[in-house]
Amino acid sequence: MGRRAARAYLERYHFRHSNLGYEYILLAIEACQASPNLRHEACNLYREVGLHAGASMSSVERGICHAIETSDIQRMAASEFIARMLDALEDEKEPVHAMNMDEPKEK
Repeated sequence: MGRRAARAYLERYHFRHSNLGYEYILLAIEACQASPNLRHEACNLYREVGLHAGASMSSVERGICHAIETSDIQRMAASEFIARMLDALEDEKEPVHAMNMDEPKEK
């Protein structure tokens, strides 16, 4: 699974590309793929993304939370969203458009 699958997943839930959290999510997914233990260590994950993006850990977490809040995903912690997205991307062998984390909320 690559960046293309991750982008397609985020697009399904209407994540805004202009939102800085969008890039942080992609970087977090890539970091977890490179070091799977990071999915269980939120602070270390946010630190790793922050080092790559030139941002603080708290800025990374806030950016991801803001991206989630402005998408069609129900409210949840940034680390929970990352874990669910990783599960969906890793477990599903179907095309990305068939993945289902949660039904998109009504607008």
